Amino acid sequence: RDVERSRGLGDVYKRQEDASISSSVKSVKVSISGKFSVNLDNGQVWQSQTALPLSKTRFFKKGNNVNIKRARFGGFFLTDDTSGIQFKAKRIK
Repeated sequence: RDVERSRGLGDVYKRQEDASISSSVKSVKVSISGKFSVNLDNGQVWQSQTALPLSKTRFFKKGNNVNIKRARFGGFFLTDDTSGIQFKAKRIK
């Protein structure tokens, strides 16, 4: 039974690790505080957890494809496929 349990947990962990969302950028917005919001075609809105410099945000443009993957400790990483720029994000809608 212990072997079955550990195998089952490994499968669950593996599925969580592989889980990701792919979509294209509908619009982008930078708030006064410097936090960056990305509206996706699937209706989701993601926001950076910290302020980002313009050198990173200027690469996120309408129509770019992005991937969102689960990070360790319950966070998420949003990555622009075109530039490869990645930031820690949270879903706000």
